[in-house]
Amino acid sequence: APEQQNGRVSLEDKRLAGKAAIVTGATKGIGKAIALKLAGAGASVLGLARDISNADELVAQIGALGAKAHFISADVSKWEDCQRAVSAALEVFGRLDILVNNAGTSLPHLPISQIAEADWRKVTSVTLDGTAFMSRSALPHMIGSKDGVIVNIASTAGVQTGAAMGAYAAAKAGVIQLTKVIAVENVANNVRANALLVGATDTDLVHKAFAEFS
Repeated sequence: APEQQNGRVSLEDKRLAGKAAIVTGATKGIGKAIALKLAGAGASVLGLARDISNADELVAQIGALGAKAHFISADVSKWEDCQRAVSAALEVFGRLDILVNNAGTSLPHLPISQIAEADWRKVTSVTLDGTAFMSRSALPHMIGSKDGVIVNIASTAGVQTGAAMGAYAAAKAGVIQLTKVIAVENVANNVRANALLVGATDTDLVHKAFAEFS
C-alpha cells in the first residue's frame, strides 16, 4: 500500500515506475514541484518551458531521485510546439502516460473596460489555448494505447473571482469545462482527465500578481 505521511498518501513508493509524463511550465513554481513529485514516484519527465536556462539543475535533481528527465523549450500557445513536445516524449521515452497542463499566466490584471487585445491573448493563449493544444496533441496517442491521464491545473478563479481578473478567470473556467469534455469523451478509451482548482500559491507569478495590486 502507498506510504502514509500525516494522513496523506505519499507518491514515493515508485508506483509510477515505467511511466512517462509531460509537464508544461515545468521549470519553476507549481510545475517544478509536480515534475519533482512525479520523478520521486518513478516517472520519467519531459519538461516544457519557454525558458529552460535553469533546466540542467532540475534534471540533476530528478536524476538524484532515480528518474530520467528531458527538457525542451516550447511555447504551448503554438500548435506546432505542442505537437513537437509529444513527439519528443515518444522519441525520448518511447511512451506517454501522463500529461500535466500547468503552464499559464494571470498577468496582466486589468479591468475588462481597459484590457487590450494583446493583454487578453497573453493570458488566454497560454492558459486556455495551451491546455487545449497540448491535450489535442497527446490524446491520439493515449487513445491508441487505451491508457492515459491528463491533469489540468485550473484555479479557484475559474469558479469565483474578483475585479481585474477577467481574462484569467475566463481562461481557467474554460480549462475546467474543457477537462470535463475530455473526460466524458474518453471514458471508453480508459483516458482520464481531472482539473485541480488551485488557490493562491507561494510562487513567483503570485508574488508578481500581488505586486500589481499593492
